Order: sequence, then C-alpha cells, then structure tokens
Amino acid sequence: MARSPLISVIIPAYNVAPYVRDALASVQAQTFRDFEIIVVNDGSTDSTLAILQGIAATEPRLKIISRPNTGIVGAMNDAIAASSAPFLARMDGDDLCAPQRFERQLAFLQANPAVLLVGSNVEFIDSTAARLKTYAPPHDASAIHTALLAGNSGALIHPAVMGPRRAWTETGGYREAYKFVEDYDLYLRAARLGPLANLDEPLLRYRIHAQSTNYLRRDKQTVLLKELCRDARAHAGLTDSFVFNPSPAHPDAASVYREWAWWAVDGREKATARRYAWRAWRSAPWRIENTRCLLRILRATR
Repeated sequence: MARSPLISVIIPAYNVAPYVRDALASVQAQTFRDFEIIVVNDGSTDSTLAILQGIAATEPRLKIISRPNTGIVGAMNDAIAASSAPFLARMDGDDLCAPQRFERQLAFLQANPAVLLVGSNVEFIDSTAARLKTYAPPHDASAIHTALLAGNSGALIHPAVMGPRRAWTETGGYREAYKFVEDYDLYLRAARLGPLANLDEPLLRYRIHAQSTNYLRRDKQTVLLKELCRDARAHAGLTDSFVFNPSPAHPDAASVYREWAWWAVDGREKATARRYAWRAWRSAPWRIENTRCLLRILRATR
C-alpha cells in the first residue's frame, strides 16, 4: 500500500484557465515536497480541465475530480473526501503560493499541535498579478478570536489556510447553507475546538477580481455574516448589545477601482494606484467622487 503524503492541497477550480497553470506551478515549486494536489474542476466551461489534464500528464501528485458545477462548498467537500493526508492546505486556482508556504505552516502546526488552522499575511494582487498591498490579519489566537466575534471574516484568508484534518472533519466541513461565507462559518466552528493563528509573513498572493463573490454577493454575505456572528457571540456567552457593522457594498465597478487605487497607495505601488484611479474616472468621468479620487491619487503618487 502506498504511503499517504503529509499534506493534501485542496483546490476548487471554476473557469480559471488564465491562472491555473501559474497557481499549480507555485504549488509544485514548494520547498516542502511531500504533498498531493486535489483539484475539483467544478463544471468549468473554459479550458480549465484541458490545462489540468496537461499538467497531470507530468505531475503524478495531481488528482483531478471533474463534475458538473455545484459551487465552492460542494467542490471543497469533494476534495476533502478524496484526500488522504493528515494535514490539509487550502488554495484557489487563481492564487500564488510563496515557495516556503507549506514548509513554514507545517513546521508551525507540528510545533503547536493544539492549533486548528494557521493562515498568514497575504499580498493582494489584481487579475494581471500586479501587487496592490500586503494585508496582515491578526496573528495570535486571542486577537483572531476577538476579530471573529466582531464579524471579521478576514481574520484568516481562506486560500492561505492550513490545518490538521480534524479542523474539517470534526467541524463537519463546509456547509451549503453558508455558501458565500463558508470560510467564516468554518473558522467559528474550528475556534471552538482549538486556537487559530496567522504567520506574520506573506505566504500567498491573493488574486482579487471586480466580479468576485466579495463584491457581487456582498448583500447576501452581510445577512449570513450577521447571523453567524450573532450565534457565535451567544455561544461565547456574550450578552452585550453588539452592533454588527459590515463593510458597505460597492455600488459599481468604479467604487471597487477607487478602493484598489487607495490600496495600491498603501502598498506603495504608485503606477498601479494611478492605473486604477484612471480606470475609475474613465468608467464615469461625470461623477465627482471619481474625479476627486483621480486628483488625490495623482497628488499622492507624485
């Protein structure tokens, strides 16, 4: 009987043809080598499956599950069911791992066996892989728990997470009722079993898109986040009059581009900041907020 690898990399993939080759290359380039890669092709209608099959022809660690589209919850649960390793690492088909990611996270988990999930800082990148900024979530268990109970679903970044298998099996895995916030739902249930952590170094380049769930499903996310946050606070015995205050929804693409422009200023990426400020202005030059953003960004990046 073949020995199981130490890490199973879980990747749901839906129409990621422009990115999946680089995403898998970043996994293959890990300094830690004892892993399997399980990609669920979730009913892609582009060339994702063909690209995966081409990679699998020379990568024996890659296992492809291809079936009709069910969404990310079903895809991740299918991948977990097909996995064999004692540790699971999440990844998305359009993100990029730093070469030392698995080595760093596995060493931390082995040194801290009580920890259920460990994430890391991440670099936000756009569809072209241009860097926007580095995001640093809270790092120690207490700060993460406080953030989660305040409704902060970014207390860990989902595709940067690794943990022992029981973080998924003993919590019941991902729940369809909480799709769009399935990561926050998992964190809250895992936090009841043990501490969570983040490493203070960027181990993932996290690609964001204007058409991502975080932008298109913000209203639905807000309802579910509020429900989960309320239940988590009740479970923790908190009876105060906490008011859930989520980030407001973006009304249009220009609002997203303005946000990214300021992120890039924060990340000291001047050219990227100017590019998104111009993109916001061009999308609706008659709107005063776009003009103000452009002028302020141009001043800030001189």
